[in-house]
Parts: sequence; C-alpha cells; structure tokens
Amino acid sequence: MATITTIDDLKRQLDRIEQYAGIASKEVLDLEEAITYTGCARSTLYRLTSAKEIPHYKLGQALRFKKSELDEWLTRNKVATAKEIESKAVTYMTLKDKGYARK
Repeated sequence: MATITTIDDLKRQLDRIEQYAGIASKEVLDLEEAITYTGCARSTLYRLTSAKEIPHYKLGQALRFKKSELDEWLTRNKVATAKEIESKAVTYMTLKDKGYARK
C-alpha cells in the first residue's frame, strides 16, 4: 500500500536533504551541524565535550567540530565480524601449533 505524503512532509524531507548537502561541503561544523552529522542528541554532544571525550574546538563559547575528526571518532570502536574473529582464531591456532603464538 502506498504511503500518503503531505506537502509538509515533502518540505521537511527537502530541508533535510539541503541540510545534509550543506554539511557535505564543509570541513568544520557548528554544533547544529554536528548534531545532524553524528545523529547524537544535543545533550550528548555537550556531555562528551565537557568530558573531553570527543574532539572539538571552542571559538568563544561556540563549539566547532572538524568533520574528519568526527569520522575518526565515530568509527573508532569497530566490532569485529564473526568472519574476522574466526580468521584470527585460525591464525592463532596455526601459530600455536607451530610454537609461535603469543602468550
């Protein structure tokens, strides 16, 4: 069944697309842009900056975020896939059998 979309819904979607397009062309983001870019809530970004857990800059009272540093921060806690874990296990067992495994 088709979804009925109102003009207001279309306008909101267009606004979001325009906002993302503007962010894509920038290297340094303000707080509002960082909220959109990361998907984090405003309170979360404030908490992370206060705790110095996220890379950021201050220009007076204004917060700024370098997009490349946000990318690095967002991807720093990669969870290994089952295939990657299995591959490491096979490598470990092979080296262990040959007497090379680290203890």
